[in-house]
Amino acid sequence: MFKIIKKQTRPSTDIPFFYEVNPHSMEVGKYLKESYIDTSKMQGTIKQMSDDKLTVIITISYRSYEDYKDFITDKFCEKYLFVPNTLYDIDNQITSDLKYFWE
Repeated sequence: MFKIIKKQTRPSTDIPFFYEVNPHSMEVGKYLKESYIDTSKMQGTIKQMSDDKLTVIITISYRSYEDYKDFITDKFCEKYLFVPNTLYDIDNQITSDLKYFWE
């Protein structure tokens, strides 16, 4: 199993995280379910919010590193998830720290 831990920190609770405001969230959710969850490539997601609500830690588990590579090179995800998320975070001063590991 391959895991990613993404820690995001925002400057204020007045600024929502991208996953809370993504305009394509229904379409992206459906695509992720059909392409990654139903196929067992993505095996679980856990979100943990800090007490002050400024930091969220998201842990995503993949069946394998190859399944993770499929996800991060997916053109649909790039267009509707990765690029908009990165731009949103830059515009809103949300920082991210990623850690990767195998189990």
